[in-house]
Amino acid sequence: MPAYRAISFETPGQSIYIATPAYESVKAGYALSLAKTVQELTRRNIPHAINILFGNCHVDDGRNDCVRDFLDNTQCTDLVFWDADVMAEPKDFLKLIRHNTTDIIAGAYPFKSDSGKFPVGKILDGVEYKDGKEALLS
Repeated sequence: MPAYRAISFETPGQSIYIATPAYESVKAGYALSLAKTVQELTRRNIPHAINILFGNCHVDDGRNDCVRDFLDNTQCTDLVFWDADVMAEPKDFLKLIRHNTTDIIAGAYPFKSDSGKFPVGKILDGVEYKDGKEALLS
């Protein structure tokens, strides 16, 4: 299965593995967002690796392949799945990776409408994260 895989420098501490399974291609907005985010990670000396896996129409299989690569072939500490059609600002990516927890966290994006509502709102229900830490979804 074809893949684009770029590993940057390996240093002690937090290092980020960005994984994107995509069937045929990534969207232009994603590519721009990824480029800006990688530039910001590099500027801040945050080690990172990128795996854009092409050719699997089953996103769950693609994600499994990315997890396997993350565990078997990198020394990265954090795995971030980034969908091939999602735009994000580097500041939001940094907020995600700097959230101080050992649990699994997820970044959510709003419904495709002008409502500003998120599909996970009922789960978080606007409450603070455990131990009084701020939730990612505000």
